[in-house]
Amino acid sequence: MLMTTRIPAMMLVIFSSPFFPSYLRKMKNVIKKYTNGEVTVVWNSGLCIHSANCFRGLPEVFDPRKHPWIKMDGADTEKIAKQVNKCPSGALSFYMNSENPESK
Repeated sequence: MLMTTRIPAMMLVIFSSPFFPSYLRKMKNVIKKYTNGEVTVVWNSGLCIHSANCFRGLPEVFDPRKHPWIKMDGADTEKIAKQVNKCPSGALSFYMNSENPESK
């Protein structure tokens, strides 16, 4: 018996979106960290739904067309944290480096 897998139409839209970097299409679940020394942004690719809220809200920092796609010196820490909190999937999170036990 031949089994086929159907890819939901939404997944095709996400993978073909210009906001979905081509180098990530082949990756499974990747966790990346970006820091400006004061705050660290954590991106979990497995949770990301590619809504592009980050890019539309703060393009100086988040630009999936560039590599690396998060440029931490594009805005101040407060603006970055505020935008990360708007991530609908929770793929983006942050922590203050002074509060992180790893930094001590």
